Amino acid sequence: MIVRDIIIIGSGPAGTSTALHLLKADPSLAGNMLLLDKAIHPREKICAGGLIPHTLDCLKELDIPLTIPHVQVDRALVRVPPNREVFCEDGGMCSIIRRDEFDFALVQTARVRGAEIREGEKVLTLVHEARGVRIETENDTYFARVVVGADGSGSRVRRQLIGQDSIPVGKAIMCDVPVADTSWSGFAQHRYDFNFLPVPQGLKGYLWEFPCLISGVPHVNVGIYSLGDAPLGNAELQHLLAQEIESQ
Repeated sequence: MIVRDIIIIGSGPAGTSTALHLLKADPSLAGNMLLLDKAIHPREKICAGGLIPHTLDCLKELDIPLTIPHVQVDRALVRVPPNREVFCEDGGMCSIIRRDEFDFALVQTARVRGAEIREGEKVLTLVHEARGVRIETENDTYFARVVVGADGSGSRVRRQLIGQDSIPVGKAIMCDVPVADTSWSGFAQHRYDFNFLPVPQGLKGYLWEFPCLISGVPHVNVGIYSLGDAPLGNAELQHLLAQEIESQ
């Protein structure tokens, strides 16, 4: 059995930032904190990748410069029913990154600063025991005095340790299109777009267009998000997304 003071389940931004803040507060935790994740970084993540100013402030607090490729967004266009457009030009709204690159950079930083990272190891069961929690994975058995659940909306930690039933999770579909293949003006204008027009059709969410860089090439990240209990099925979400892409 592998014993650590703190084990964090999930090595996305929630898990790695928790580790980095703890290590900053108590450097003696280096070597006695473990992050477990079923994925192996860098890994794909369905997410538009917008880092809001608060997130950028958190990075500064942790002394982590934003060195990966990113696109600054200074403007927003929001479409709302029945057919209204709202513009905002406040500046400094967010920086758009690619989640595989961003998350990998955080994992590397956490590792350098003393967190142990074990990837490709799925957690199977978590059991309360005297003075801590026993964790069974596909590969090993662990024990920790403190367990942090940073394993997403369908959290196994929440279900098995707290006993909360599964809740409907959101659905998201996205794709990346080279800006050169579209007429979209958002990249050149440092703008992102949100489209709520399909809400009266049953969409409990929105469509989006975010500017991004993939291997140095300007792209538009187009996607659709909907709450899991929305009446629209996958085929209908895909149809709405296809319409949004064709309109660009």
